Amino acid sequence: MEFLLVTGFALLILMPTIYLFSLQLQGLRTDANVREFTRAMNELDAAMREVCYMGSGARQVVSIYFPLGFQGINTTNSNIVMYNYSNPPNEIVIPKKIPCNASINIPRVNGLVKITITNQGGLLNVTT
Repeated sequence: MEFLLVTGFALLILMPTIYLFSLQLQGLRTDANVREFTRAMNELDAAMREVCYMGSGARQVVSIYFPLGFQGINTTNSNIVMYNYSNPPNEIVIPKKIPCNASINIPRVNGLVKITITNQGGLLNVTT
């Protein structure tokens, strides 16, 4: 009987602790994922600006790591928008104006990807 009381009390203490630990771990994963997406977008933004300022005919190949969950990139109002997998899908926006018009064609990829950025007379063509 005493064994059941001690075991029950231990479970009563452990179950909420395990649940709270799992919630904290999920929050840390989300924060790390957002940081990785933001870093990838900042690298892409810097490379696009560099090629834009080099002028027509400039070309650069950069390697950028896209974390697991990358869904796609788009440009809206000269801002870079990256989408990641989640329910519902999250948008991560870099609120920096790109100095040139951009055409971005990067499919769903994960890991290290070589991206080619070409300046074609004021239009940046970004492809894998």
